[in-house]
Amino acid sequence: MVRTEITDYLRERGIEYELLEHSDDAVTSEKAAKLRDVPLAEMVKSMVFLDDDREVVVAIVPAERKVDLGSLREIADIDSLKFADEEVIEDDLGYTIGAIPPFFPGRDCPIYMDADIFRNDEVNFSSGRPDAGIEVETRAFRTVLDEFDAERGSIGTASD
Repeated sequence: MVRTEITDYLRERGIEYELLEHSDDAVTSEKAAKLRDVPLAEMVKSMVFLDDDREVVVAIVPAERKVDLGSLREIADIDSLKFADEEVIEDDLGYTIGAIPPFFPGRDCPIYMDADIFRNDEVNFSSGRPDAGIEVETRAFRTVLDEFDAERGSIGTASD
């Protein structure tokens, strides 16, 4: 069974989840949805950016959407954003492209979320590994993000 800091975080908090392992790595949301046999609409993707000071900023959005960079800059009060490269993602967050979870235990970086990630009964996201996803009930996912925000004070909502 796959064990990551994300599964440990969920388990330590008593959050029920289903681990969806697959034999092939998924580096896109579309491939992950297919391999996990879940609707793309339930998938959440995490996009990593660098702000004006080259600090990491993360946006979590429904997988079928793109991040609205103008809205993100406005909400985060940032003049410019650029996509973080693979080295930054690995060095600063400890993950690889295709395996970026929606929160980062032990790391403090601002996370902005699109409230539409809560529109379904279940949410599916990366476990931190490209060969396994996590599925939780949406209310449990909201609880996790609320608790993470309370611990770190770093989650903003793009829309409600």
